[in-house]
Amino acid sequence: MPWSARFKQPIPLPDGGQLETLADARAYLLGLSEDEMKTYTWQVALANLLRAARGDGIGIDFARISLALALTNPEVVIGKPAPPRPTRSRTKRVAKARRSPLRRAAHRRST
Repeated sequence: MPWSARFKQPIPLPDGGQLETLADARAYLLGLSEDEMKTYTWQVALANLLRAARGDGIGIDFARISLALALTNPEVVIGKPAPPRPTRSRTKRVAKARRSPLRRAAHRRST
């Protein structure tokens, strides 16, 4: 698909402009800062835009959706460390509680 291909609906920009073609979207992406381009949503938008331009089985509408999402939700950063995981899962705590001597003794008395 050529870079001059038009979106069915233009993508509104925060500054009041619009992205109407794949080339407009490419120019907008090239103008982003490095920090903005590190966000997951912009990475996905870029990948989908390139796939739409190459005609790799992804439609221009999917690229449009990715760009619109990146414009409205840009804060997910690639490489951001995940929150620390708990040291013990709930299932292990529950299993340990079930094996405790007091519970076994109570179980023996009830049977």
